[in-house]
Amino acid sequence: MRGKKLILWMISIIYIFWIFSNSLMDGDASGNMSGSLTRWLYTFLQLEKHGISFELMHHLIRKGAHFTEYFVLGILICTAQKVSPLPFHPGILAALAVPCTDELIQHFVSGRYGAFSDVLLDMCGYACGFGICWLIIKQKNRTT
Repeated sequence: MRGKKLILWMISIIYIFWIFSNSLMDGDASGNMSGSLTRWLYTFLQLEKHGISFELMHHLIRKGAHFTEYFVLGILICTAQKVSPLPFHPGILAALAVPCTDELIQHFVSGRYGAFSDVLLDMCGYACGFGICWLIIKQKNRTT
C-alpha cells in the first residue's frame, strides 16, 4: 500500500511540473500548439458555415485547455489524498498555489502573460475534477 501512495503522489507532482512546462513555452510555441488543434477542429466541424470565427474558436480551445489541465489535476490530487490522508489538506494548497505559480511563470515568458482570470478558470477546473472524484469515492465507499 505504501508504494501505491508514493506512486499516486509522484504522478501528481510530475503532472504539476508538466503544467509548468507548458507555461514555459513562449507565446509562439504555445499559439502554434493550440492553433494546430483549432485549425483541425475548425475545419472538421466546418464552423465557418455557422458564423463562428477562427479567433473565437482558438480562444475557447485555449481556455478549455486551462480548465481541462486543472480538472485532471483535481482528480489526481483527490485520488492521492484519498489513499494517503495527510494531517493537512494538500488539495487546498494545490488549488491555490499551482494556478498562481503557473500564471506567474507565464508573466516572465516571452509572448505570454499571466492573467487572474486564468487563475480563476484553473481553480474552477480543479474544483470540478476534485469534487467529482470526491463524490465518486464517497459513493463507492457507501456501497462497499
